[in-house]
Amino acid sequence: MAGRILVGVDGSEGSRHALRWAIGEGGVRDATVQAVIVWQTPYDFGEILYPVDEDKLAGAARDVLDGAVAAVTGGSPSERLETLVLKGDPAQVLCTRAGDGDLLVVGSRGHGTFAGLLLGSVSSKCAHHSPGPVVIVPQQALRGAPSARIVVGVDGSEGSRRALRWSVAEAKARGAAVEAISVWRGVEDPEMALEFQSFPTIGRQERALPERARQRVADAVTGAAAESATVKVEPLAVEGDPAQVLCSRSSDADLLVVGSRGHGTFVGLLLGSVSVKCAHHSRCPVVIVPSDERDDPSFVAATEA
Repeated sequence: MAGRILVGVDGSEGSRHALRWAIGEGGVRDATVQAVIVWQTPYDFGEILYPVDEDKLAGAARDVLDGAVAAVTGGSPSERLETLVLKGDPAQVLCTRAGDGDLLVVGSRGHGTFAGLLLGSVSSKCAHHSPGPVVIVPQQALRGAPSARIVVGVDGSEGSRRALRWSVAEAKARGAAVEAISVWRGVEDPEMALEFQSFPTIGRQERALPERARQRVADAVTGAAAESATVKVEPLAVEGDPAQVLCSRSSDADLLVVGSRGHGTFVGLLLGSVSVKCAHHSRCPVVIVPSDERDDPSFVAATEA
């Protein structure tokens, strides 16, 4: 399970939460943690506003990074913790340095010079372009005793199947169980539901939703079982709002895992409204598992300062 965990730091409280979680996860995985801060100049935005002393900008970034590390570790950083100060576009730098098997960890909010970490342009770019799983650590997430439980959203799409396979592999390494959840939504408006009774075909489709959800998750779990027969995977079909159900079920879980794309009930899972809601409201870290096809990021190489 050893590997590398890359975590974006921008000086915000959100990024300190992400760094704290990444260091703890490094202990679980016996992995190296790289804390990375990225700085930009006005030139990077296509407009020269005033003369820039890049050495001072790099030094200021180093001060922010060192301060975050000191705040999180109490001045006693682990030997497995490395720090990097890089120049470039934050999302491009993080995704370029992240490998297929690495975890890329970011906080749920950011500010100041390094704005955008996470629920803004940086989060979107990382979710679209990172070659490996992206972990969003909400500010309300607190690392306590492991619950040995991973929750994963299943909607029948290839993206969710990849998320389930990743969850099973992760659970095997952690000695955890997996809860695979398929969410279905009925007609919430009583008047509309009454109208549907006048249309037999629509009514039958409405009544079939729970069974379809159960079959969807059962099929996914059967496929994932071939990956590891030693992991307990519990399939669940639940009625409700997808994001609310996932956040509620994962409130005491170690991880909430979703695919980078989805369809049907989980429209936009993960890069749409469900992802935003989960990232805002989840009580545990949210893992976005990338699809096979990554959008071309047209990234430039990062330079180390």
